[in-house]
Amino acid sequence: MTETQHPEWLRPYVPAIESMVALFHPHLEAVVHDVHHDRVVAIWNSHSRRRVGDPSLLDELPPTNGAPVVVGPYERVSVDGKSITSVTSALVDHEGTRRGLLCLNFDRSPFLNVATIMQKLATPV
Repeated sequence: MTETQHPEWLRPYVPAIESMVALFHPHLEAVVHDVHHDRVVAIWNSHSRRRVGDPSLLDELPPTNGAPVVVGPYERVSVDGKSITSVTSALVDHEGTRRGLLCLNFDRSPFLNVATIMQKLATPV
């Protein structure tokens, strides 16, 4: 997705979001929700199979009480049944109005598998 396709209020956040997704690739999905239209407006590294324009399903997210805050981390299960840790933060425009929510969804299942293997290796036979 090119920067010109993003809503204007989102553009200042795009480099930071893309940096996080690149750093934690392929384990991190970033989804931006427009809180006024209840739609996904941007997505990077989609694990959830959602697309831009899909309903945000904001009622499934933890409440942010309208303030620009960080919520989480909280646990979720992906559509594939994998363990995911998520963090949601409010995004504000240049006037301080809350416009969107950034959801970072981290697939931690590979790390859980490593922990399980390490535990089995440490257990005496």
